Amino acid sequence: MQLENIEELIKEDTFYKTHGKKYTDKVKYLSKVLIEGETGSGKYKVIPFEAGIGKSRKTDMIISEYLNNLGNRKFLIVKRFNNEAIATANHINSNSILGDSIALAITSENWKILKQNPKVLLKYTVLIISHSRYVRLAGEDIHDRQFFTKDRHTMVIDEALHMPIYSFTEKKYLEILNLLPFSLHPLFVKACEGLFHYLTINKSLLKAKKRSHEIMVFKPKLDKGELAEFKIKFLEKEGILETQKREDVKDFVRGLELFYANTCIFNNNRISTYDRGLTRWGLANNIILDANGMLDKRYEYDPKIEVNRQTKIIDHSTTNFTQIIFNTSTYNIKKTNGKYNKKIAELISSSQKDEDKTLIVTNLKLKDKLERELSEYDILGKVEVSYFGNIVGKNEWREFNKVWILATPHLPMEHYTIMWSMATGQEFHNRFRMDYYAKKGKMAFVKSEFEEIRQGYLAGEIYQAIKRINRDNSHEAAVFVINSDGDVIERVINELKGVKVNSPVELEVESESISRPAKTSKTEELVRYLLSLSQGEYPKKEISSKVDIDKSNFSKYLKSDEVKSLIKEGLIEIKQKSIKRLYPDY
Repeated sequence: MQLENIEELIKEDTFYKTHGKKYTDKVKYLSKVLIEGETGSGKYKVIPFEAGIGKSRKTDMIISEYLNNLGNRKFLIVKRFNNEAIATANHINSNSILGDSIALAITSENWKILKQNPKVLLKYTVLIISHSRYVRLAGEDIHDRQFFTKDRHTMVIDEALHMPIYSFTEKKYLEILNLLPFSLHPLFVKACEGLFHYLTINKSLLKAKKRSHEIMVFKPKLDKGELAEFKIKFLEKEGILETQKREDVKDFVRGLELFYANTCIFNNNRISTYDRGLTRWGLANNIILDANGMLDKRYEYDPKIEVNRQTKIIDHSTTNFTQIIFNTSTYNIKKTNGKYNKKIAELISSSQKDEDKTLIVTNLKLKDKLERELSEYDILGKVEVSYFGNIVGKNEWREFNKVWILATPHLPMEHYTIMWSMATGQEFHNRFRMDYYAKKGKMAFVKSEFEEIRQGYLAGEIYQAIKRINRDNSHEAAVFVINSDGDVIERVINELKGVKVNSPVELEVESESISRPAKTSKTEELVRYLLSLSQGEYPKKEISSKVDIDKSNFSKYLKSDEVKSLIKEGLIEIKQKSIKRLYPDY
């Protein structure tokens, strides 16, 4: 079945009025892959339409019109978030001539009822779920997947959807420890103890090899019994935690299970891995709508995925692009001791015209500090500050004409190597060369495949930030990207057909050396040991021996802020010759 009235349906679109047949052909092609296409089971086709062209809205329109013409395909649509899923269901139902309940968005709220009789899903022609539910249906909820897929033909995944990466760090460990009831602390400490051993030994190995920028492959040998014991006790106690805290703990524990079972990689005091059991699943026809499809190299490395390369139709000749050269890693910005945000606020204010509407994109950690600096100028009503992780798929800045991109959305370097492994299906081993190096204000990989993924990911995130403004390309626009990675910037520019590129400008901001805090590994080791103890009283001499602290220095460690916090929380009591491990009534 073909839709004969595509041109009539889009005749009021801005892009139809400006691009005519080129735009019509794009929408017709999208219609063809949705209602006639056959990728085959286990195969996926990426449609990388340019950001802003309206691929999501046009998908809703095409499916609605197809069903109104009595098409017999049934659809499963995967949206980033529940609110987007609900909006799609409302659109399809409100435009249906077959009744107002042919589409259903599955959310955490209605699933509580629906899962009691999941066969009810079979009556809906269109189901819409979130990315997170798709991941759960690939893993922990796989037994429910049949009710989402039975008799359905076409899956549409809107925006990039990739499986999660799990990392273990001391910071994350402490965050989870603080969420848990005190009674679970000893078991949790013991369940994680082996991973701390590998953090220490791998760090020492790299130091001995004098290779701080090498990513190491290793297979932990850990006792699963301690983790199993913690899980049993956690299940008994999880009801006392708030929903989000409970989910955070569960996700962390899932990572622990993977660290215990998988080959892992170590870099920069992090242990990371992924769930090899979590893989893409689909139907007979599987479409991925992703504006980053030609930038994100994970697709090209995945043999199950075909990227259908698209010509660009949006003319950016009324957009000026300026690269401001400065290393915008979080660490480098921190070295400026606040001077970076002051300088940027000054630059933005001086360039702001009365008619300008400006989007500023930074990272979450810097957002509040930047807004405080901007408040010194009379522009806060004319600019909006957002951050990476909160912009893709959002259209509230569509009428804005300026964007400043002040940070670089770096991932931990080892994540790019894991992305490659997930895409190719190839396992890591010790023969892999996964080292990286500093080069002109950036970190780059020696191995080209990893470097391709790194550059493509960063370019895609910056491109998406740029395309939040001037969505219908009807204004003159200005783009300012503060970034020192010329390779990434070149990839971004190549996505903006016809854009006017100004000469790069150097940004000079005074930096300071960051004094790194003294190593407190023995203090941290002491805290972990104290938390692992059962309730009771223990001689100081025994404890100092267990953690290998000289008894002449032991009192100094007991005066540390970390140990004082245990006393304050009522977890220990320090006596003259002993330490008492306590458990609050909780």
